[in-house]
Amino acid sequence: MITENALISQFVCDTAGWRDLIPPQGTTERYKVLEWRSWLASELVKAFTPLFMGLGEDKKIGLARGRSRFCRWWIGRSARSFLAGERFTEANAYLCVVSSWSLFFGLDLKRHAGAASLSSPRRTQAVSA
Repeated sequence: MITENALISQFVCDTAGWRDLIPPQGTTERYKVLEWRSWLASELVKAFTPLFMGLGEDKKIGLARGRSRFCRWWIGRSARSFLAGERFTEANAYLCVVSSWSLFFGLDLKRHAGAASLSSPRRTQAVSA
């Protein structure tokens, strides 16, 4: 049984043949997607943990950490079409999930509005237009 979401998403993409979401094994492109996926899980998700636990003062600290990590992540990324290159990958899908948590917790990311486009498959049309 596979229990970790990063591995589940790789397994689903590989077995379904979704090469558009995760490049073939052994390629540099695949490792770039996995690098971003790992960073999202280890840095951005970790910042939201106190919020899910609802621990009073820790919740305020979690909001500050979440905003801070997101801001540091966003700096210098706005020129990029997607996280790992020029196409939407499973890392972008995961970013969409994680960034949507900000809505639930009232974490204002409007000044980083372009980040939403990194988690949207429609970005391809906007970039090529």
